[in-house]
Amino acid sequence: MEWRLINSRFAGKCAACGGEIEAGAQIYWKRRRAVHVVCMNGQRPAEGPQSQPTAQELPEPREEKVRPLGNVRYVAPGEPEPDPADWEYRKTSKKGNRVYVRRPVSTERLRKMVAEALGQLKPEVKEIVVRVADRPAITMEERVHEKFAEILDLAAQRMEILMIGPAGCGKSHLADQIAKALGLRFGSISCSAGMSEGQITGRLIPTGDGGRFEYQRSQFVEFYEEGGVFLLDEIDAADANVLLVINQALANGHLPVPNRITNPQAKRHPDFVLIAAANTFGNGANRMYVGRNQLDESTLDRFRIGQVVMDYDQVLEESLLSDGRLLERLWSIRRKAAECQLRRVVSTRFIAKAATMQAAGWGSEKVIGQLVCGWTQDERSKVGVN
Repeated sequence: MEWRLINSRFAGKCAACGGEIEAGAQIYWKRRRAVHVVCMNGQRPAEGPQSQPTAQELPEPREEKVRPLGNVRYVAPGEPEPDPADWEYRKTSKKGNRVYVRRPVSTERLRKMVAEALGQLKPEVKEIVVRVADRPAITMEERVHEKFAEILDLAAQRMEILMIGPAGCGKSHLADQIAKALGLRFGSISCSAGMSEGQITGRLIPTGDGGRFEYQRSQFVEFYEEGGVFLLDEIDAADANVLLVINQALANGHLPVPNRITNPQAKRHPDFVLIAAANTFGNGANRMYVGRNQLDESTLDRFRIGQVVMDYDQVLEESLLSDGRLLERLWSIRRKAAECQLRRVVSTRFIAKAATMQAAGWGSEKVIGQLVCGWTQDERSKVGVN
């Protein structure tokens, strides 16, 4: 029988040095003899009676696969099977319970999992240096979406940009990062069916002496005239009449501002960049996004060259959540939800917040529970969550 690398289930003593072994610690095991891993690697002198392993008996350190604690799972009849990526079916008991054993992981992967759980590993942040035309280079030490470079190219040429992607994939945050990369300020507005033209062109408000009405410039007009990156968030939920006003601003290089008597026309600044974000391609509501409107072809044509289709960026998500096992479970739920055409998303936004709460002490099961809170039992079963 060879020496096996396992996790000790009980406290005991090392057969090589006589030191204490804590429950759950990694040890080498052979015929009821336990040895510290460091003793096996020759970092402690072998001591004790001749029946204990000698240096000649101890094998050279090698990469082995071990099972983490909590490696057996019983699944009652009718309950969904656990994720096959993590669990291996072994047998069915007389009562009908299915027995699963956690798949082995390499010792290196196990050490990484422990370090991640203790918060010892910090994801590396790649430094990005942005150079646009003759402007000074800007250094960004942020994690960015895989579509960042493509959108930056469009924004540098002052193209209108339409980001199309699922909820929570990072569209709004990416627009803010584009503004930082260009050295411009950032502004935004959330579009809706109740949105009025006054939110774009500005309003007359009784703020003068004696309640006299005065023109109040909107943030859109401010950015349009003075420069900056402006985001029209959820543009596929906007009122069609409002989009007609925006169409004119994008087509002619100027925007009528009828409420501003002294200067009724706004001129487009050379550094004005308009970015829009949508969950659909402008074809109207679908099963997932029921509150979306159809976009007029004249509106879509203004964004045609700048259409960028986005999805969840797994590389970005790996940098946000260091717990690889939890991340794999979230990806598995996302994949199964898509395969079953469920109206549920596992967004990058949720993964980022999960990383924050896990660092605050939440366990994986708590995070998964929060994700599926409100899901039906049928939906949970389809994605493999009890």
